[in-house]
Amino acid sequence: MSEVLSQGEVDALLRGVGDGEIETEKDEAPEEVSGVVTYDLTSQEKIIR
Repeated sequence: MSEVLSQGEVDALLRGVGDGEIETEKDEAPEEVSGVVTYDLTSQEKIIR
């Protein structure tokens, strides 16, 4: 694809994507990882000296 698109063609493509006329790939949600423990760095439960 060595052709350069005109501004009108770019605008038409962007409108098509925004309106849903042109299908795009869907982002898949990341899989939940079991065994992950969240840690709050602002927590005062344990004091490390």
